[in-house]
Amino acid sequence: MKDLFPQYQDKSEEEYSIAWQKATFVFDANVLLNLYRYHSETRDELLKVIKQISKRIWIPNYAALEFYRNRINVISDQEKKFNDVKSAIQKTKNTLNTELDKLQLQKRHSLIDPTPLKQGLEGLEHSFSEQLNKLQGSQQTVSSEDPIKTSVENLFSKAVGLPPKNQKELDELYKLARFRYDRKIPPGYEDSKKSSGEPEFLHERLIYNRCYGDFVIWRQMLEHCKNNEIEHLVFVTDDNKEDWWQKVGTSSKKTLGPRPELIGEALVEGELESFTMYNPEMFLKHSRNYIKAKVSDNTLDEVQQLSKKFDQQLDNETKYQASLYAIYRWINKNSGDAGISASEGFGDIMSMKDGKLTIYEVDEAHDITLELLKKITKYINSSHTQYISRGAEKSAIIIIAPDIESGTRIGKVLKANFQNKIGPSSSIIVGLIDKNSEDNEFNFFPISEFSSFSNDSYD
Repeated sequence: MKDLFPQYQDKSEEEYSIAWQKATFVFDANVLLNLYRYHSETRDELLKVIKQISKRIWIPNYAALEFYRNRINVISDQEKKFNDVKSAIQKTKNTLNTELDKLQLQKRHSLIDPTPLKQGLEGLEHSFSEQLNKLQGSQQTVSSEDPIKTSVENLFSKAVGLPPKNQKELDELYKLARFRYDRKIPPGYEDSKKSSGEPEFLHERLIYNRCYGDFVIWRQMLEHCKNNEIEHLVFVTDDNKEDWWQKVGTSSKKTLGPRPELIGEALVEGELESFTMYNPEMFLKHSRNYIKAKVSDNTLDEVQQLSKKFDQQLDNETKYQASLYAIYRWINKNSGDAGISASEGFGDIMSMKDGKLTIYEVDEAHDITLELLKKITKYINSSHTQYISRGAEKSAIIIIAPDIESGTRIGKVLKANFQNKIGPSSSIIVGLIDKNSEDNEFNFFPISEFSSFSNDSYD
């Protein structure tokens, strides 16, 4: 029985040891891009570990392409964060000085002297700025020579996979990917709703589709292993989505390892004896044990914290994209053909029915706040008019509430404040997103909708 289901078996210590001594290590683009985000000490230790196994490393062609395409953006983001911190410090200092000056303490309350506070703040700012500038100086900039890029290129100089032979081969991969995504066969289906950035791009006469990137990397890995008779494969990725990892639990999910489907496919299609996956932290942690790599606890802490930060960002983004897709399906079912809008100035979703275009904005609100009221006001006074001028027959703003009670309350307040201010060609819809336990899909349920001449209740 055990031999019939190898993908469900836990690896022994001996099997892990064999993998570390014999396996080909494949690195995802996100692991290499993180080199630009780490402190120099962490970056150097990771590069040294990769160098220790340099005779057995490899990177899929598409992962290498992602590294080059995203490298400048990652560097720019890091530079922006330093500038944002400096700006925040200066703004805080200016605000404090302005507020203290308004009090005119020297004239009105001679017992209170703000001078020590101002001087202390100046000293603190100077000390922190020195540390910040020193740290920034160790980071890569867009315009300077890039030793990180050079290190990566040297390590993988003879370890990069081949690209697809032609567009036909790539399109066949995409056709298979669509079939798998529709059935939630891993990996990659979590990216099927990607809407940020360009969905397609041209490279070396081939048109690539970003949402199928994970699947292309996966197929390139398996093909490489099969063609080169590789027996053991270790994949290192900082992608923590559930289309790569098996997770259990509800509120706090525990990662058990790679999805069993991936292990099974790797053993059959890649003709492997073993398939292992690590995130960067576990890769470095196990390298200390299996190849006696020198990795500090500080490095492990930083790598772990960065991965957690990405997980949180990814979780928020995934939830929003799932919500957007649920609303898209609701519109498509009730109002006409819908399509996620990728054009600036044209909302989030567009639908066409009987030749008439409707544009939808989508936002989230946990309760009635001043920010929400400002957004609705902007929609009524500006956005709706802009949409109509660009050819839309109607427009609507959809507010996603966390639960029925909040949604009902938000709907009533918005109706009381805005029903007489919006025209018949615009409307405000309040609803919530819920997950169907049967098909595991997110669905949108409207709670209330109104315009100046309508008042639809879904209670």
